[in-house]
Amino acid sequence: MNIFRSRFLLVAGLAGTAGLLVNVNCGGGGGGGGTGGATGTGGTSNATGGKSGTGGSGTGGAATGGAGGHATGGAGGAATGGAGGAATGGAGGAATGGSGGNGGSSTTDGGTATAAFSFTFDKDAEGFNFNNFNSSGGNLFDVDGGTKPALTHDATVGSPGSSPAGSLKLDATFTDYNQFVLISSGTKPLIDASGKTAQVMVMLDGVDGGSGNAGNVEVQLEANSGAGFTGSMNGTLTKLTPGTWTPVTLALTPSAGFDPTQIIQFSVNFLAAKPAADAGAFPGTFHPTFHIDTLDDQSGKPGPVPPNATFDATTQGFVVSNGGTHPDAGVPTVTFDSTVGNPSPGSIEVMLPFNAYNQQYSIQSDVAPTADLSGKTIHAKVMLDKVDGGPASVPGNYVQLFVQSAGFDFANGPGGNLTAGSWTDLSLTVSSPSFMITGYDPTKIIQVGIQVGTGAMPDGGTFGAEIAPHIHIDSIVAQ
Repeated sequence: MNIFRSRFLLVAGLAGTAGLLVNVNCGGGGGGGGTGGATGTGGTSNATGGKSGTGGSGTGGAATGGAGGHATGGAGGAATGGAGGAATGGAGGAATGGSGGNGGSSTTDGGTATAAFSFTFDKDAEGFNFNNFNSSGGNLFDVDGGTKPALTHDATVGSPGSSPAGSLKLDATFTDYNQFVLISSGTKPLIDASGKTAQVMVMLDGVDGGSGNAGNVEVQLEANSGAGFTGSMNGTLTKLTPGTWTPVTLALTPSAGFDPTQIIQFSVNFLAAKPAADAGAFPGTFHPTFHIDTLDDQSGKPGPVPPNATFDATTQGFVVSNGGTHPDAGVPTVTFDSTVGNPSPGSIEVMLPFNAYNQQYSIQSDVAPTADLSGKTIHAKVMLDKVDGGPASVPGNYVQLFVQSAGFDFANGPGGNLTAGSWTDLSLTVSSPSFMITGYDPTKIIQVGIQVGTGAMPDGGTFGAEIAPHIHIDSIVAQ
């Protein structure tokens, strides 16, 4: 039985704030966060079709020591060949020269291969909360009267094999068939989970009102895809046995409207299902308690460190904002390029029109769930490909990584410059950035991005005709 065909998003995109002007070491800069994704709706459920997944690439490292790497293992690469890098070529070059190799699993932290996604609930709810979807009625979160469901973190209970203990605890009160509770968490940047099967462990603790009602409780794992939440996939409804941890699975296979390379939300649905045979009236109010643990891709690998944007298959939901600094310039674009990348093919290409000095763009994504990146360093690769309408350079250009924490408190790393045909390595030490505003908190990162600008006008300088540089961005990862 599957009564749900679409979903409204639980957590709306993060609202943007006005841009902040900050100085960088190349003479000028632009700051500020744009807007996050808008609330969307899920697509039509389908569970047919499928394709095998492909391993992501590492971020590479230099054989003799470089940004994010050293002789025995950089981020995603090693002198002896790590996941995502080859022995003869790390990102940015190796002892024998050349670019990074292909293959291996996605790496984000010191060359360690990671899962596509992993929610372990060891410390907190990891962004999961109630989803107010109610187009078909019956959502206990919105039902008038009665007892509202409650979701808490339980540090004392975990599924078998999980260490340390930690899980979500859900209390709900059902008064009729087809009532449900839906808990969801957004995932940004969008996740490439092609070829994966999601699994969550669920246990029905007990039921107040008679154990005979336990058979009415079924659980379903769901996923949404696309920046606009345009695709949905629902797993099979699974019955629970009190006191027993039960795996609930969902094969993330492509179908009409659902794209497993662009996962934006996972949900767990608890339903008081009506039996296929006419069972008459609902057997009576009952109050079950559930525990939910370890929603992952069953790879056994640690979860990725946000933002983990390797752009192997899509833009991963990154968008571009001009911060309102040049409304009369052309329209910027963001596209996926499968042929260009560092350390391996796959990147985003942005076209950014400029017609004056002191203009800037932010190429950005929200980070969801909110990430604690204290002690981490974010890296990125940026290359100026070509410039339409002008010389092969951008006047007074600068480029820098930035983040925003809860409340849209801004911080950025050191500024660099773009050189046509060359990859520029960017970094941002999250706990000690080059610039930050009061209130910035590295333990609550909600947005990451790259700012590109034209900087301040030199004395007596003129900008000239409008130009449109094409810039490739790859491997925005934390270590």
